[in-house]
Amino acid sequence: MAEKRYEWADGAKLEEHSKRKHKILREYVFDYLTVRCKLPQQERFRLAIVDGFAGGGRYHCGTPGPPLIFIEELKRAVEAVNTHRAVQGLGAIEVECLLIFNDASRDAIELLKTHVGLMEADIVQTCPNLHLPWSI
Repeated sequence: MAEKRYEWADGAKLEEHSKRKHKILREYVFDYLTVRCKLPQQERFRLAIVDGFAGGGRYHCGTPGPPLIFIEELKRAVEAVNTHRAVQGLGAIEVECLLIFNDASRDAIELLKTHVGLMEADIVQTCPNLHLPWSI
């Protein structure tokens, strides 16, 4: 069987099986973090996410791929958890997630670095309780 190659420079085509995978990733990351950060006395939560087939970050249609989905859902979950904690009169929780992304294609990696860098800049400004050290 021939190896399927995604051409990330022009944006890979988003196929139906990937859409389903992305929906599962979104739900899982959000639910995992909200469940793991429920203890009132908890002040910090640390985790790592490794994606060995990370791709270039966005598909041809503009839809984010898994690395960007991880970042979006981490941000959404931290905001939801800390909103819930504030309503309960609790302090915010700090979340640190080490992100490690890799891909066989150097072009994909270079493109992904750009996408992740833009998202990181946004998170620094909008979600100070989420820390995302990353390595590509």
